[in-house]
Amino acid sequence: MQDNFKTEADKLLAEILEEDEDGNKEPPAEPKKEPAKDATPPVDKTKEYSERLNKDRARIKQETQAELAKAMGFESWDEMLAKKHDDTMLEKGLDPELVKPMIKEFLQQDPDYIAAMEYKKDKEAKEKEI
Repeated sequence: MQDNFKTEADKLLAEILEEDEDGNKEPPAEPKKEPAKDATPPVDKTKEYSERLNKDRARIKQETQAELAKAMGFESWDEMLAKKHDDTMLEKGLDPELVKPMIKEFLQQDPDYIAAMEYKKDKEAKEKEI
């Protein structure tokens, strides 16, 4: 077998480059990897945090709406919205007392509205089960 290494300098260079005696490069040794730490929190904690955050957002939204309605002279946010809807109907030339019952009747007969209400009930039932 012919020696590919001519001098001691070639041998040192080969060791640095991690070549074997035949001149083939060996793959460098992979550094040891530490097991990865679980960066994601458990699902239960994430879900609990999300629920608490959503409840806080909803509470803050309701408080802000109530404050705004009271500042505008209304008892509640819903009362303010009802007044706004009535004013919009009057601007369009419609009597709210006559139009509202018709709208409710049409909605109750609308297939899309019926499907949406069924979906809403199903979703609420599933959330209660969880």
